[in-house]
Formats: sequence, C-alpha cells, structure tokens
Amino acid sequence: MRKNFGCLSIPAIFSALITLLVIAGAVYAKGGSLFSAGALNAESGEEMLGGVASHAEVGGECKVCHTAPWEAATMADRCVVCHTEISAELNTNNGLHGIFLQAQTSSSGFQIPVTVSLNLFGASQATPLKCLACHPEHRGAHAALVEMDLSDFPHDKLNFSLHSHQQKTDGKSFACADCHAGEYDAPFETSNCVDCHFAMQADFTQAHALDFGMDCLNCHDGLETLGSNFDHGLVPFQLTGMHTQTACSKCHLNARTVADLQSAPKDCFSCHKQDDKHNGQLGESCAACHSTAGWDQVTIDHSLFAFPLTGAHVKTECESCHQNDIYKGTPQDCNSCHQKDETHEGRFGTDCAACHSTDAWKPAKFDHNLAAFKLTGSHVSVTCESCHQNDVFRGTPQDCFSCHRNDDKHNGQFGTDCATCHNTSTWTGAVFDHNLAAFKLTGAHINTACTNCHQNGVFKGTPQDCNSCHRSDDKHNGQFGTNCASCHTTSTWAGATFDHNLSVFKLTGAHVNTACTSCHQNGVFKGTPQDCYSCHRNDDEHGGQFGTNCASCHGTSTWRGATFNHNLSGFPLTGSHTNLACERCHTGGQFSGTPSACVSCHADPAYHAGMFGTNCTSCHNTSNWAASYNGSHPGIADEGGYGVNHGHTSCSTCHTSTLHDATCTACHDGNEDGDGGDGGDND
Repeated sequence: MRKNFGCLSIPAIFSALITLLVIAGAVYAKGGSLFSAGALNAESGEEMLGGVASHAEVGGECKVCHTAPWEAATMADRCVVCHTEISAELNTNNGLHGIFLQAQTSSSGFQIPVTVSLNLFGASQATPLKCLACHPEHRGAHAALVEMDLSDFPHDKLNFSLHSHQQKTDGKSFACADCHAGEYDAPFETSNCVDCHFAMQADFTQAHALDFGMDCLNCHDGLETLGSNFDHGLVPFQLTGMHTQTACSKCHLNARTVADLQSAPKDCFSCHKQDDKHNGQLGESCAACHSTAGWDQVTIDHSLFAFPLTGAHVKTECESCHQNDIYKGTPQDCNSCHQKDETHEGRFGTDCAACHSTDAWKPAKFDHNLAAFKLTGSHVSVTCESCHQNDVFRGTPQDCFSCHRNDDKHNGQFGTDCATCHNTSTWTGAVFDHNLAAFKLTGAHINTACTNCHQNGVFKGTPQDCNSCHRSDDKHNGQFGTNCASCHTTSTWAGATFDHNLSVFKLTGAHVNTACTSCHQNGVFKGTPQDCYSCHRNDDEHGGQFGTNCASCHGTSTWRGATFNHNLSGFPLTGSHTNLACERCHTGGQFSGTPSACVSCHADPAYHAGMFGTNCTSCHNTSNWAASYNGSHPGIADEGGYGVNHGHTSCSTCHTSTLHDATCTACHDGNEDGDGGDGGDND
C-alpha cells in the first residue's frame, strides 16, 4: 500500500489556504505596520523632502522606502528620490557623499546597489552604496539618524587625515561632532582646533597661534607632515647643532602657509646679521668661521681666503696682521709685514717669497732660475761673490763678455756674444755653428778646414763671395762675372749646370735643345747677341724686307710655318681684305714698300674716271665695294641745288654710260604737262 505525505493531504492543503487568507486579511487591515521594526524618526528637518518633514510622516507606507524582493530598485534608490541633493553629489563625485562614494569598495561591506534608473552613475553599472551604513532607522522617534564608524570614513579625500585623531585625551574615539559641531557643509571653523588644543596645551597653543596664525589647515594635514613628524633632514636646510634647539618661528617669521615656510632664507647672514661684529668686513658667509655648534665657537680656516696660512704663519697671532680689529683690506704681500726684516735695502725688490719661505725667514734660498739670468752648467757652482761683488745684486751684467773678457783669445773678432761658440758646461772645447753666421756651410764647405778660408787666425771680415776663393778655378776668364753660384754648387765644383732662364736671354722652344756652341762660338759667352737676326740672317728669305725682328712672324718652336699679323703692320686688314691671298698685293715676293693706297690695286674705273680723285674710301669700303655716293651734285632747281637721289633714282638712271654724260629723257620724254617736266634749266 502506497503511503502519502501528510502535508499533501486534503486537510493539510485546506488548512494552509485558510492560513494564507487570514494573513492576507491581516495585512490588508493593518498595512505595513504589521512588519514594522520600530518607530521611525520624527525629528523635523529644515525643509520638506518628498512632501514630508520627517520619516515618521510617511504614515506607515513602507514602500516609500522599502522595495519588494522582486523589484530591481533598492532602498538606496528610494532614498535619493527625496534626497535629490545627495543624488547630485553622487553624480558629480563632489561633496561629502560623492567623496565617500569614491572611497567605497565592495570589500568594505556596502553591498546595496543603486540602479541606473535614476541615472546616478552613468552607464548600466551598479555601484555599491548602503545608506543604512551611516543612517540607521526604526530606532525611535528621537533616535539619531547619523551614526558612522570613523574608521570607514575617507576623511583623507577632504585634504585632512584622521590618522592623528583616532582617540581623544580621555581615550574615547573621536566623533564627527567633536570637531564639526554639527556643521558639515559650511567651511570648517579652525577655531574648533584652537579651542581643543588650548584645553590640552594652553601655553604651546597660544604661542603657536601667535607665531603661525590660527588657520591650522594651511599647514596641518592630520598626518603631522609639518608637525611632530616633520624631519628637517629631508629638506635642503638640515638642522644641526644649536639649530636643532631653535624655535621654528625664529627662522620662519610670520609664516602662515606652507609656501611661507619654504621661502625662509637659507643663508646664515639673513638671521645672524645683528650678530656680525665685523661690520661686513668678512662678507656674508658666516659658515667660513662660525658653526652651528655655537656662535662663539669660531674656527677660521684661512685656506678659504685669498691668503692661505702656511709654515710659521699658521701660529702667528691674528692681531699681528689684522691690527685694530681690521680684516678687510689687509695687505697680502710679504713686504708690508716684513719690511723691517729686509736687509737688502730694496735691491731685490719687494717680492720676499722669491727667496724666503713661510717655514722660516732664515736661511733664505734664492732660486736663480726665477731671475732673468738662469744658472746652468758651471755657473751653478760659482760663488755668488764671483758675479755679485761688494754685495751688489741689482744691475749685475748678464752678458758673458762682462765676466769673460779676459778669456777672449779672439781679440774681439767674434764680438761679445760668447754663447755663440761657448757654453756654460765648459769654456774650452767651443763649437762654432757656422749656420748661425751670415755664411752658412753646405756641401763640400762643411768638411773644409777653417784655415782654408780664415788664414792667419783672421775671422772677422772674411769674404763671403765664391770668387774670392775660387778665382783660380775660373776657366771662363770672368765672362760670367763673379757669381759662381749661378752655375756651380757647394756639392762639387765640376759638373756645373747653367740655368739659362736666370739669364737675360731665356731659352724656349727649339732653343732649349740647341747646342751651346751654336750661339757661343769659340768659348765666348759674354756679349753674345740676343736678337734673332744675328743667328738667323742666313734663314731670311725676305731679303730684309721685314727688317730684323724675326719674332714678329716666327716663333722658337719652329722656324717654318711663320704667321704674320697684318694688324701689327701699317696696313691692318679688314673686310674682304682679310681673305685675300698675300700674292694679290705682294707680287713677286715683294713686301717692303707695298703701296697702301686703294687706287694702287683698284684702278679708277671709266665710269667716273678722273672725277673723284684717288680716295676710294670716300664712297667704297672693304666690306662692300658697291659705292654709296653722298657728296655734292650740280644744282637742280627744285631740290635746292642738290640732285643726289633726285626723284629717288640711282646714278645710272641719269648717267647711263659714265658720270661725264647725263640724260633726262630716261624719265622725261617731253615738256608737256603731267610728264614730270617741272624741273629747272638743269633738269
């Protein structure tokens, strides 16, 4: 037999339906109050929101705040329907709620989402928000509506951290009202800080407010960044010595902001100007002598000044140099202090350091290498008195001859510059460098014995020309003069090479390869003619017609193929003359005396024979023989006496045969009207 579940029996099902009907009736009769968790807050706000002044005025309408489980909206969505100003803060991420929203994460426990139906957060993303986390309800008509744990509140977002305000002096946790006194929207009143801290540390707070003002938030951030946690060692000006005990206000005078604190001077003089007993003589770098260990604990490091102390100066009393407490302008030269110790009467000048040192005034060491006359060789070991007699130093001669006059075996022939041959290592074994003399030795001269040129021990005035020594070697008998070096060299006398280009007659063309004897016959060089004709007389095929200046047509490259430039003659060629064969004018090989008049070649034609003389160029030119006459003409009445171009005709129109005859009938066949016969008697 099959056994049924008791809850599914007909009596059980019937009982359940009756129970549901009873509950539904009770809900209908009592409304939402049937499920109320307690009385709502009845404190009236400053303004009406959603038509009510307090939550209690909703009259038990739970759905005003609560949503059914199947609804998409949440209680947070219900809240912002009335609290529109909160919606605005959430949308813009501004204000207290906007900042709080930014700091929330899902891990913080705020799990009630706000939907996008109210367009609070943009796209279809739900953001965790739990109003009940801070605003509990159903706790009574007069219960507080704001209750929150400061550990969850992102106070850092408000530019002030609660890190240093976790507990009050009594050990209790801070509440918002402890600092804000119920005012959250208005600007924070910093007098609340002063009042609280004055109660804890009256003297400090009063002094601190007088030094830095009462606008605490200008510097304080709740983390004590510029307070008890401030580390001066992390900023450019680190505190050491007595500075660590100095009150902040001593350096940060009248500072009211962080910028004021940062702008405090970092140099010593700005704070210690009134402590400067030197009246500015030592400048403004106090740290050169003073330290932060104590203002009176002075240590002067003279090495930092222009005059470092060395040797005996280190132990010298300051007053010995800085008299009457004067520092600036103290002389730095030795003589200013040691003038009384100077026994040389100024002969060495005032530069004591040239001989004396700061280790000890005596004994002095003179470094001759610092003087104008440096000691080398044997001079190093010579006693001072050998040169500086009678204790005279200044003005001692520096030339060799002044001391070595008695050692001169040359009797002054080489002058007084002994160093030319002698050196300071040893007087004997002198070496004369002929290259330093006016006559430098080269080639075979280098190995020539000195006595070959300097006979009888005479050096001064020895001739420097070649001929003085080589006169006996001159096989030219003086024809080339006395300048042997123009052909001969010092390497060897034989094998001379004459550079004709250094003479007056330079060799070019075929002359370069011509044997010397062709021009210089019988060994005669001097007076050899330089004109072409003297050598080329037999080559003159013109019989002297062109004179003796062969170079006007011939060149040295070759005698044949001469080129005559007619423009250099008395008759320059122009026009048609340039292309005429030479024989047209110069017949029978005759050049000299060739006539240059036109009529010589161009006979007077029968057409104007004897009428214009022999000056053909008055009408003709070399470019075009055809004449253009512009001279006078026998008078024609109607043309003012000038008949040239009469009626725009040519000469041959009237002068059909010669210019001696003329006819008018070529144009005028009668004297009737209209035939052009208007001329005068000569027409």
